[in-house]
Amino acid sequence: MKTRIFSLSAVLLCLFLLSGCVIVKENLSFDPGGISKAQRIEVAGASDGQLLGTLDTEEDIDAFVESVFIETWKLSELPAGLEREGAFTLYQQGAVRPGGGEPKVHKICTLYSYKDAAYLTITTAVGAIDITFSIQQSAADYLHSLLQ
Repeated sequence: MKTRIFSLSAVLLCLFLLSGCVIVKENLSFDPGGISKAQRIEVAGASDGQLLGTLDTEEDIDAFVESVFIETWKLSELPAGLEREGAFTLYQQGAVRPGGGEPKVHKICTLYSYKDAAYLTITTAVGAIDITFSIQQSAADYLHSLLQ
């Protein structure tokens, strides 16, 4: 009985923790809801982790979501030899609890872009699950422009 309860709890916990970055099985595409719900996106160089900027206004985040064409991403294998160029870490404010004071800001996931390649890897905040996508060249160019 304890094994069943533990197994069920583990499965429910995993589902809850991964709800920020969801894969939709029907068409194997990334759910744009996870990114569009972000309240802050930190832009950093992948090699040194140096913070290059922050997108924290609704307009900036909407522009980010529109410019990366999430609905066109396709699950893909990451080609060998690619070098990470940038890291885009997404944060969302937690729920307000009655009498609990200020809600905490939680890391949702990190998107990694690659030099001279139209690929993107998403690493979930919990469990460090990596999911790689091929993306449009214009989306890769937009991500590259944020790193300048």
